[in-house]
Amino acid sequence: MNKYIQAIFFLLISVLTSLSAAEMIITLRNGNIDSLTVADVSTIYIADSSNNTIVRLSEPFNGAINISLLPILKWRIVPGQQYELMISLESDFNSTVIHITGLDDNIYQIYDTLASQTTYYWKVRSMSSEEWSAVWRFTTYAPTPPGKIKSFAIINSETPNSLEIRLNTDDSIDKIIALLSSDGRSFPDTLRLDITSVILTDLQLNRVYYIKIMGSNTAGPGPVSEVLAGIPSNENCRIMIINGFDRGSAGNTYNFIRQHASAINYYGNIFESASNDAITDGLVNLTDYQIVDYILGEESTVDETFNYAEQDKIEAFLQNGGKLFVSGSEIAWDLDNKGSSADKSFCSNFLKMNYAADAPNNEKDKWYSVESLTGTFFNAIPGFSFDNGNHGTYQVDWPDVFNVSNGGQGFLKYTNYSTSNGYAGVLFDGLFPDGTKPGKLVITGFPFETIYPDSTRNLFMSEVIQFFEYISDIEPKTVTANQFALFQNYPNPFNNTTIIPFLLPGECDVKIMVYDLLGRKVMQIADRRFTNGYHRVTLITESLSSGEYLYTLEAGDFRATKKFSIIK
Repeated sequence: MNKYIQAIFFLLISVLTSLSAAEMIITLRNGNIDSLTVADVSTIYIADSSNNTIVRLSEPFNGAINISLLPILKWRIVPGQQYELMISLESDFNSTVIHITGLDDNIYQIYDTLASQTTYYWKVRSMSSEEWSAVWRFTTYAPTPPGKIKSFAIINSETPNSLEIRLNTDDSIDKIIALLSSDGRSFPDTLRLDITSVILTDLQLNRVYYIKIMGSNTAGPGPVSEVLAGIPSNENCRIMIINGFDRGSAGNTYNFIRQHASAINYYGNIFESASNDAITDGLVNLTDYQIVDYILGEESTVDETFNYAEQDKIEAFLQNGGKLFVSGSEIAWDLDNKGSSADKSFCSNFLKMNYAADAPNNEKDKWYSVESLTGTFFNAIPGFSFDNGNHGTYQVDWPDVFNVSNGGQGFLKYTNYSTSNGYAGVLFDGLFPDGTKPGKLVITGFPFETIYPDSTRNLFMSEVIQFFEYISDIEPKTVTANQFALFQNYPNPFNNTTIIPFLLPGECDVKIMVYDLLGRKVMQIADRRFTNGYHRVTLITESLSSGEYLYTLEAGDFRATKKFSIIK
């Protein structure tokens, strides 16, 4: 094409552009026809199509903005040719960012991350030609750090001595930064993990790890998540801790899994954990676990104590024989007093309680202690207190008062408050609506993490787990009150901790001994006077190796022996 024809074409283009033409059809002298969209370009280069060695660029279009930091460049194929590519920060290409020869394809993926908010110039030519394509430019986008990761879980990995971080991510995250801690407060260890395999390896077996995570990309790390926890173990996990305390209220440090994890692990139990978002997103399935500990803090109506998706998951869990421990304040206030008809039904049928009061006598900042009720599984627990804001967690200013519903049984009362006005805790053992297996429930009107001191908190969690693992067909009510009875320990087999239940018809001195199969006494766990009634003693066997043992109860003239198994 001579310079006069070229000038005419450029004049024509200018006219068409001024007329805001959407598409321009170009007919060359040799009869070839081509087209381009005028609105998409700021400059136009026209080459003689009879010269099939000239490259024409196609993507990203000239002047494009918000282009990826790892873009894919494309141009028209020149048959039988290899290509040379230049990318520069300068339109005259005095220096280059990328200069590659011998490319076989008309597509090039940039793998070295480009700078953000930067304009790049690029051109291509076939290796047999001296003429370059037109010079095009594109401007990269300005990335923003990822948002806070809310949906994730800490699960035992199939890899030995490892934990898997299971999560939902999006394209904004390139890496996961994991912060590890042994106490849930100080996080000295930092790991950068590939998004395709988020597994923490080379961990210590049977040790509690507290973990919080951040997503990261070229713009840097995003906000830190809440704290979850896990224990690398060779055992199948049966306990799941769910953190559902999302409300940004005063005192919420998003790490109250510390109190739950340490109490569950105190007697040798292992667990996994997840955020409530991970449950509704399907990252973990509650029905894979025997026991679920659901942390609600003081969610109330601000963040929904249990939303409908969570309610569906919990109902399925309980209908399938699951054991649920729920603790928090303002649960009944939100679901039953202020909730929808569906909320009220869930509260009554599956949490086995109704709203009685926002706090005892509806008095804020006054009630901070409870006591157990006689005749319940928890009657051996002494009275205890929860936090008024001065004991390491947060102030429980509105502890819930429950009325029992649909078979629920009150087992805790607020100190100096009549049970005729409601309860501080409710339990249930039996079939839930449309259930196929008997399930169990323990719910308190105050958050478990606010119980103090640690010893009381650990004891309460131990009693909850014992209630969940207690086998219904050996309950004391099936044995007459005027006889001795030694029940089978539970769980059995076990790792380090088990419970030995027994029944006494009257007050007497009791000895409980443990023997190996050769008849040698290896432990004595009780030698004291017990009152009449049902009792449980805890056996911790850290000093014993795996194997079968016998345990014997002696009380007056009564003597009984049963067998248990330790698996480590």
